Amino acid sequence: MYRSILPLIVLMTLAVFNLHAQTNQLQLTTTYVCDNCDYDSALELAISRHEPIVCHTRGLDDGLLSQSSTIFDCNETSVDLIIANPIDRRAFKFSVSARQQSTFSPAYTINASDTPFLARESEALESFFDIDDDFRSTVEEIQTIAFTPKNSPLKGVYASQYAQSDDVDCSEHASNILSNDPSFANQLKDTFSSRITGALGLKQAWENFTSTAPVGDGVSIGTGGIGITVNFSTTERNYFVTRRNENGDKLVFQVSYRGDTKNTRPIGRSGRGRLTTERFLNLSYSFIPGASRIDGMPVSTIVRGIVDLTNLPISLCLSRKLDEILGDEVVIGGAGGDGSLIDVVGDGPTNGGSLIPPAGEWTNLAGCKIVERSGSACIDNTECRAIKVSYLSCRE
Repeated sequence: MYRSILPLIVLMTLAVFNLHAQTNQLQLTTTYVCDNCDYDSALELAISRHEPIVCHTRGLDDGLLSQSSTIFDCNETSVDLIIANPIDRRAFKFSVSARQQSTFSPAYTINASDTPFLARESEALESFFDIDDDFRSTVEEIQTIAFTPKNSPLKGVYASQYAQSDDVDCSEHASNILSNDPSFANQLKDTFSSRITGALGLKQAWENFTSTAPVGDGVSIGTGGIGITVNFSTTERNYFVTRRNENGDKLVFQVSYRGDTKNTRPIGRSGRGRLTTERFLNLSYSFIPGASRIDGMPVSTIVRGIVDLTNLPISLCLSRKLDEILGDEVVIGGAGGDGSLIDVVGDGPTNGGSLIPPAGEWTNLAGCKIVERSGSACIDNTECRAIKVSYLSCRE
């Protein structure tokens, strides 16, 4: 719902529209997203996004400011911007200006007033509302992707046999998110993107999706050089997708979209006026370690610095991953023996299994040992942290 404008203003708007259409100049109005804004909060947000003035000084006294002689020459600024609430499908457009209060001070006053929408700004906003609605509803539909491991080790095997067994497949285990190799995380994001874009395809054709780097800071939508550039910096878009294993492991990502829309021809759909089928948008993902779990532990716990896992059951896959990414091994216990049984925890088999840690109870660890390793763990191949971990290792 847009604020009403007088017929005279409508005629002025059409005149401006025709001018820009004839000169083919690019005019994309910056549009800030606010999921809960009404008019008053939108006005407040618009004022906070004013363009600051720039001042130059004259009449300094030996390079210092003087109350009697220093003059500040400051420019005036004015910018049109839009505050859009896609949840309620409402938008407000303001002209925001900043003007110096006095030549003896750099202080300035900010003024904001309602200003009418151009016709194609309104069309672009409707398209943005449709895009955002499609995205939000689709992510809600496929919030969790369940994963079934390729094989599940059985309960009650020897750790020494377990460690050397080719039957234990760790290629899909959640611990791979700690890998310095980005292929595992990229595969997860590709899976999410495939599900999301597949569902979106039933509603609206979105083309050229990718799970790699986002394009710019928002979404550009317009026709004939007139439209909007959507900026998400003023709101937290809390939309998440999760990859969950049957053993309770889960990897949680925050998902957003970036890119641009090229409106080349109108298309129709009952209840909505669509502008185009060409939407060149990118899905962007951010891993959430505090909400993600490996062997029941938050990922943030595993990479928090100095970590002692010797009194916790950890999977063989996590143990192997720590062996892989960390170095500087120091054996701190249980290095001998080849026959004691180390059980798998729980009744339900899980990908990678779980090893009962020694906790001072085992005198023979079936060839495994308690080690302390240090090195760097990279979360989703982006944020790397120095860690030192004590855990049960079954590597030869």
